[in-house]
Amino acid sequence: MVTDSGTDVLPAGVYSDGTRLWRPKRGATSTFEENVAARELFVDLHRDEFWNPWRLEDQAAELEHAQHVMQQWERADPGFRRKTKRQVAAEMARWDHEAKERQEQREPAEEHATP
Repeated sequence: MVTDSGTDVLPAGVYSDGTRLWRPKRGATSTFEENVAARELFVDLHRDEFWNPWRLEDQAAELEHAQHVMQQWERADPGFRRKTKRQVAAEMARWDHEAKERQEQREPAEEHATP
């Protein structure tokens, strides 16, 4: 909801991380700040897994705790609907296809650029 001054006012129990809206599930024991920190750790660990796969092993306990915290929260964006596994798989397949096409387009350009 937007007030006359243009300020967003969130419904009770809804929090914003600046990008998405979140609300705790019934029985949640974690705070919103813990949810944000857990999501940041989750993303950070998975981003690093490609160049440092041992980090996931080294911080397995922290990752497990982060996953427990994240399961206590749900999206609160108006009209948000969770994608099915089939929708997620189709989207990932489309991303893979698009990435492959971009790579194929770059390869001929790179071959001509070689001295």
